[in-house]
Amino acid sequence: MVPVADFDPSVTLTRDGRVAIITLNRSEHRNEINVDMTFDLA
Repeated sequence: MVPVADFDPSVTLTRDGRVAIITLNRSEHRNEINVDMTFDLA
């Protein structure tokens, strides 16, 4: 299980009006950007 402190979640608004919840995984070996979910507000 990965500690919560290793993650820097952020919510960004895409150009087409959707909301993308992106989790940046900060690890010693690599930086991974994972899009957890994307949904339409309309």
